Amino acid sequence: MAAGWPGVKEGQVASGDQGLLQNLLAAEWIVDGLYRAGMKTFKASDFVDAGFPTDTYSQLKAVYENENGHLRVFEDAIASTNIKPGRCQYLYGFEDIKNRTLQVQKYMVIVSEIEIGSMAYLTGLAQQAESAETLATIMGTISAETRHLTFVNGQVLRIGSFVGPTDTVYPWPLQILSTTKQLIVPGSCPKQNPEYPSPDQKLPKLSLNTSASDIKRANGTMNIAFAKPSGGDLPPLQRSSPEASNLHAIFFNSLFNYTVKASFLEDGSIFVNMPTLTANNGNLLVAIANTSNVRSKEDIVAGPLQVQLGAVS
Repeated sequence: MAAGWPGVKEGQVASGDQGLLQNLLAAEWIVDGLYRAGMKTFKASDFVDAGFPTDTYSQLKAVYENENGHLRVFEDAIASTNIKPGRCQYLYGFEDIKNRTLQVQKYMVIVSEIEIGSMAYLTGLAQQAESAETLATIMGTISAETRHLTFVNGQVLRIGSFVGPTDTVYPWPLQILSTTKQLIVPGSCPKQNPEYPSPDQKLPKLSLNTSASDIKRANGTMNIAFAKPSGGDLPPLQRSSPEASNLHAIFFNSLFNYTVKASFLEDGSIFVNMPTLTANNGNLLVAIANTSNVRSKEDIVAGPLQVQLGAVS
């Protein structure tokens, strides 16, 4: 396929807006694949039996058609002289669950995580667009994703359609994209695909110990664990790591961010007292930094972790 594109080498990453669009297209294949898998695996009655509204399947199908349209938009926006990333194989984490109700519920949790993460990285990428045309492409996509997010907040998370003054904006969107690469089956991508995301800091990934955390707008606490490294990511931070000498957690909520001192626990997890946040509901992103004065993406040493405030467990 790449041989038909003069001057393009397999795995070649484009620069500027074209590289941004390559990242977007590769991410969109992941989103599209999730809905494709849901349409193939489940029928309408499965969602009703699992406690979701009767129109859930039709709503998911409508979102899938939107996401499929995003693929065409991003493909068309990438010049013929640049690589257009192709579909990989994906595993989302619901496939092997035997109990159909639990499988549907897990699937819907993943849908919510993907959709809310999409809004966070799209708003970040909008800040990096160099041309008005690319910015318009991203903003048009954000408009559609807003409707998807309304569906997720209302029917999946049951926290209502209005979750704060703005959606949460994260300034380093490629760090969010890096958390989605674990869904790609290793070795399954077309060999001409560029690295995803590009560039990738390969930061250690985080998970929330929900049983040891008290998530709330004011006076909450978090116990954050390190995920098992995958996809060439850096190993988890250790208490003795140089990056851990001045450990802080950065909370991104709406358009605001808050910096709080963090500390290691004996089991290697991180404990942090949550700041007073902007809203009771909505998306919260938490990153670990090696300074209290974060200036650039290089100051982030792990994460980000995505948490849904107000979600019904």
